[in-house]
Amino acid sequence: MKNISQFIILFSICGAIEKDYFQQHVAYEIEVTLD
Repeated sequence: MKNISQFIILFSICGAIEKDYFQQHVAYEIEVTLD
């Protein structure tokens, strides 16, 4: 059972990082386009 909770935590951390990266990437693209 402990392994499952660790996996869920790891998965949510990876998801948060990926979402952060995606938002930054989109914001950068918009900035470049506006320039």
